Amino acid sequence: MMSYAIVAAGLAVLVVGGELLVRGATGVSALLRISPMVIGLTVVAIGSSLPELAVGIEAALRGYPGLVTGNIVGTNIVNLLLILGISAALSPILTQRQMMRLDLPVVAVVAVLLFLLSLGGSLSWPMGVLLLGIGVAYTVAIVRNARRPHAVEPSSQSSGGGTSGTRGTGGTAGASGNGDNAEAGHTAGAGDAGGPGETDDTGGPDDAHEAADTADTDVPEQPARGGPGRLALDALFLLAGIALVILGADWLVSGAVDIATALGVSDVLIGLTVVAIGTSAPELVTSIVATIRGQASIAIGNLIGSSIYNIVFILGLTVVVAPVPVAVSAEVLYIDMIVMAVVSLLVVVLFRTGRRVTRLEGLLLVSLYLAYLAYLIIART
Repeated sequence: MMSYAIVAAGLAVLVVGGELLVRGATGVSALLRISPMVIGLTVVAIGSSLPELAVGIEAALRGYPGLVTGNIVGTNIVNLLLILGISAALSPILTQRQMMRLDLPVVAVVAVLLFLLSLGGSLSWPMGVLLLGIGVAYTVAIVRNARRPHAVEPSSQSSGGGTSGTRGTGGTAGASGNGDNAEAGHTAGAGDAGGPGETDDTGGPDDAHEAADTADTDVPEQPARGGPGRLALDALFLLAGIALVILGADWLVSGAVDIATALGVSDVLIGLTVVAIGTSAPELVTSIVATIRGQASIAIGNLIGSSIYNIVFILGLTVVVAPVPVAVSAEVLYIDMIVMAVVSLLVVVLFRTGRRVTRLEGLLLVSLYLAYLAYLIIART
């Protein structure tokens, strides 16, 4: 019974620590006048993935490779099936041109690449360095794209209801300390045309996409909010968040291993279920809150960005610091990693066929996750 309490406490501390960490990092970045879009696509996405990093490193150092791979693969499946599905079921999610051209292809490519790298049965430090390199390249591409000027089409202005107003909204959402992704600028452009994923009668879907793209990339830098006192408070949030994430990860791994031992199940299964769902709590909260607020594009930006960084940065860094190569079991390789890759490709297909995920498709994604979870419980316990 104590092990379950430790797991619950660890998850709670991870969630609180992740929130403080993202809040502090976002506040510091805003005070330093870093672009809100860059903050959202980098700081917030990476920050919401730090629970996975803490759990991964702790598990690797303790010699539980199943928790390392199970947590990352399970978390990405949770992100792209369960959380994306719930968000789309609440409100259809519209994607933007940058995500179609960069983020969605990358999330599919890195999922397939991880499967190929794992074919040898383990992940060694050179593979971790490769993943980290891809992560750096992807982040550079995000920053360069954010700084690239986009021309505003007249039809875009009429469809968006005035882009100058939406820019301020997007910037504020992106720089907020609630863990929201800076892609709120996308939603502002599309939302003014009749809500997430909708356009008005004067402009077609492409006009709305152009307006969203322009609103996002032209967001001005936010003015400094306060002076040294505010900076010190945000820095304190940042340090407290890091400390809590590390503490929560230690409790979570300890409790999860004890539960797995008591139930006679593998650490892989615990990583794919309890730990994966628990460490996805920041993404879950951020995505649902953003969707309810009518900012559905924050949800997809947060989920896709976190799913990419989970593999390239979180798993990459874990593999580099692990004292020995991280073993990948046959079940994880030929079942769970294939499921993750197929799900990543499925999400790309869903967005390319209409540039949105509808409510019905969201319910389908949730149903697929429940089927996968049922398989894990029935066939692997």
